[in-house]
Amino acid sequence: MMLMLIILAFMLGTLSFDDYNKSSLFGKSQNSVVQYIIVKTLVSLGAAIAVYLIMVVLQIPLAGMWGLLTFLLNFIPNFGFVVAVTLPMPFIILDPSMKSHQMVLSFVLPTLVHFFIGNIIEPWFFYKNKDIQLHPLTSLLCVIVWVMIWGVPGGILAVPLTTMLRAYLNMYRHLYPMMGM
Repeated sequence: MMLMLIILAFMLGTLSFDDYNKSSLFGKSQNSVVQYIIVKTLVSLGAAIAVYLIMVVLQIPLAGMWGLLTFLLNFIPNFGFVVAVTLPMPFIILDPSMKSHQMVLSFVLPTLVHFFIGNIIEPWFFYKNKDIQLHPLTSLLCVIVWVMIWGVPGGILAVPLTTMLRAYLNMYRHLYPMMGM
């Protein structure tokens, strides 16, 4: 976890929003990481607002906290939503004032939100963004590979690392066109 925090701090510390050479390798990888952070933050914010509104409508206590946790945990690909959905369950189930339909809907509706956003909206934005342009299958496979290499920290950094790797490989494709890449 410490290694992941060091890498994340380095990646964020090297980002600059000043003018930089976008055609250089560093500029391309930097732009990919910036675009990833922007897209991931907007998607996480959308999921958090949707979960917050569901919890408010269902009159679930601490709706703001569940929305905030959804925002933060959505940055963990493919696993964060499980924690975000299951974390409020003990509080909801053990609350004697909750009705059974509130309990069921407070589990089912956030799960549907995370499923829709994580499997349809987010991959579509990653694929349509010209700086990231990762196919949804590539996103899933890169998370699996990076989790196998570094565990959970690798899963968190999977998409930024893959977009940076893609930028490096694209640079070599232009340098060595005879290789057929």
